[in-house]
Amino acid sequence: MVDFDETHLRRLLGTLDERVGRPLTGMTELLGMLAEVVPCDAVSWSRLDVAGRRIVAGLGTQADDADPAMDEVFWRHYQEHPLCHGSGAALPVVSIGDMLTPRAWHQTGLYAEYFRPDGVEHEIVVKLTHAPGQTHVLLLDRGPGPDFDDRDHLVLRLLRPHLDAAVSRLTAPPTPRLTARQQEILALVGDGLTNRVIARRLGVSEHTVRKHLEHIFGRLGVSSRTAAAGAARTASGAVGPGVGQ
Repeated sequence: MVDFDETHLRRLLGTLDERVGRPLTGMTELLGMLAEVVPCDAVSWSRLDVAGRRIVAGLGTQADDADPAMDEVFWRHYQEHPLCHGSGAALPVVSIGDMLTPRAWHQTGLYAEYFRPDGVEHEIVVKLTHAPGQTHVLLLDRGPGPDFDDRDHLVLRLLRPHLDAAVSRLTAPPTPRLTARQQEILALVGDGLTNRVIARRLGVSEHTVRKHLEHIFGRLGVSSRTAAAGAARTASGAVGPGVGQ
């Protein structure tokens, strides 16, 4: 158990709301902030295509001087990863120490060939919203010394929804820019109004409304009114796919 009273929890959540909720310059700043909240030797963001055995996207706080051959080592031992398979796969915040004893961990090929050469002894993962067939995580690593404790686990569980929202916002593709009139028409489409009703409300012809919709469809990369309205809802903050590993 962690001895956090209500005052400590409110202070922690208030700090996280303020720091994660404000505009960030990018993923590098977010990772640096996370390393301050939960001290570690390195923190990274990773999105993997498991079926294709490839890195979709990623970023870390350490210099990117990793040997590309280590990717092959990682995938060769991927089935051994206690945070990606077995009971660890179902936990939103989990450390290697939660799943394996130090002795069992040191006996894996994953540790011997992938983690130990980089000096990584302990790792904890925060799992984020992801697409089917992918993993999407924040990873915090430590070398020899103390493992991640109950406080670290609690902080990351409390912070996880904030991190998920921040990562989604920071890594989302730019939203196509619509004119004020296009935004107005799209909002009316989202309300279920027909072209004729929209034209009457705006005092323009149906032809003008159709032309605006053609331009909206082109900018949003969609081909229907329903898809355009859905894209607008997503841009305004819709919830993505489920979270898990």
